[in-house]
Amino acid sequence: MKKSRLPPAAKQVRSEDLCNSPYYVSPTGGLGNRIKTLVSALKIRGNVNKNVLVYWSMDQGCGCPYTRLFELNSDFLLLEKKLDRRVTSYWRLDVAERDVPESYIARHPQARSKISIDFEYERIPQNIIDIYVTLFNQLKPVDEVMQLAKKTHESFGEFTIGVHVRQGDFLNSEVKRKKRSDGSITKYFMEIDRKLATYPGAKVFLTTDSFEAEIRFREKFDSNKLVIYEKRSFSRKSILGVQDALVDLSLLSRCDSLILSDHSTFSEVAWWYGACKTEVSVIQSWQN
Repeated sequence: MKKSRLPPAAKQVRSEDLCNSPYYVSPTGGLGNRIKTLVSALKIRGNVNKNVLVYWSMDQGCGCPYTRLFELNSDFLLLEKKLDRRVTSYWRLDVAERDVPESYIARHPQARSKISIDFEYERIPQNIIDIYVTLFNQLKPVDEVMQLAKKTHESFGEFTIGVHVRQGDFLNSEVKRKKRSDGSITKYFMEIDRKLATYPGAKVFLTTDSFEAEIRFREKFDSNKLVIYEKRSFSRKSILGVQDALVDLSLLSRCDSLILSDHSTFSEVAWWYGACKTEVSVIQSWQN
């Protein structure tokens, strides 16, 4: 009889079961948003001995079940359907005024308050970084995903520059296409060239949702310099597509230097998974 690969403490429960935990979330949107929702719930829960109830919906933003992406652990109880009660799906990382020094003020244009830490990267106070790095480490990709990443990771160099170019769903309407910065790819190239001047032997790992961007990168860099995980699917609606996104995220988190897309939680989560130790350059991919 085949043994279960789930940790002994991992559990899946039915909505009909008695679940009295006050911590209940339903992550929505893309992979980065969902991961941030889960770790933020763990932060809010703190040291309280209660599970976080999770209703993981599958929709056009994510067509892959939780169990095909992450290992189950004793912190989460997965529900088969929504409970009839208020649910949190907020993607921003939780932070309280007591967590930050009085001198801290968020600078990102999307900041909802002066203590927001979303997209702030190196400006985030170290005490909050320490808390969230531990929480992100509790959300571990399944072995299936890690094995997919392993072969591509073997192609990394001694120093690898990770680049995330997000344009596909940023440009999913004609209005946004008109707002796009025509020189956005050029901005990435300029920043890569700047880093290659310091690390001439470095390799470049690219993850993108844009076929155009991938073509441009293949034209600029030869195959010995450029590393790309060959995706099985680009569709967020498919299991393979979302798994491949998590593979890319895992690979991006292992790079030595990052060039990321602004306003992208995918970029942001890769930095968190890398323990926030990687230098970051942020490129604006589209204009308001």
